Amino acid sequence: MNFNEQQGLLDKDNKCYILLSSDNSGRVMRLSHRALISMLEPEVKKKTIWNNYSIYPSLQDTHEDVRDDPETICTRAFPLFAKGWEYAQKNKKHQLILNALGFKGYIRDVFMSAIMRKTDFVPESVNQPTEFKSLFSSLMTDSDQWQKHTLKDKHYANLLTMLELKEASESDKSKIFFCLSAIFANISHSNVFYGIPDASKILKRYAFALLAKAYSLDESMISSQTFNTYKTVLLDFNNLSNEEANQLRISSLYRDMVRYAQYRFSKVLSEWTPDAWL
Repeated sequence: MNFNEQQGLLDKDNKCYILLSSDNSGRVMRLSHRALISMLEPEVKKKTIWNNYSIYPSLQDTHEDVRDDPETICTRAFPLFAKGWEYAQKNKKHQLILNALGFKGYIRDVFMSAIMRKTDFVPESVNQPTEFKSLFSSLMTDSDQWQKHTLKDKHYANLLTMLELKEASESDKSKIFFCLSAIFANISHSNVFYGIPDASKILKRYAFALLAKAYSLDESMISSQTFNTYKTVLLDFNNLSNEEANQLRISSLYRDMVRYAQYRFSKVLSEWTPDAWL
């Protein structure tokens, strides 16, 4: 094969790789060094191009370009890229969640730090407390009466649109919102939020709003007793003033939610739980 005649797929140093398919089809993939690395190790803030390669029927037949969807290519024909593909799809989900929340700039960076379990550096902003609180007040109705503590209709509709859940069944939506509730419950005691007053309380209350939505969509998803137990923790009904005790309760709650989801809908949990937490 004369790689120098191929345009758009080579690095400036002309390094190119040929990979053999593992599905016994005889197909081969040709891609540049840069494309290989980006597909093996996709980055959070850089968009990976998942079709920057060529597929041929065999080493001998290099004239016909065989096209398949990137997911099939990366997870079946060339599973070397399966882990990178799954990571990128999961990261895409988390980015869409942050889009639905309307998070930009430093707040988005803070949440990505929490999701990725990075605690080394958090951008500073003089508007942290007011911006954080006002953002969440636009997403949920905060009430001392738990029955009225809900996601706002506009935000719920936005989540369904952003996460492509409009056509999903109520049961599937319920499972996903349960997993989202677990995620926000877990990050509510992340170190990255320590500089923001009431951040932990706000995040726990948002986690409850997600849980309440999950329960309203499918009341068979969890028992009323379990729902009430989670509600007590997320809404601080026991009114614990000790921060360490609160963190322990949230950690215990998260582990319990994960165990429950692993038993009932492990695939959904795996699709939405950040890789850094696994």
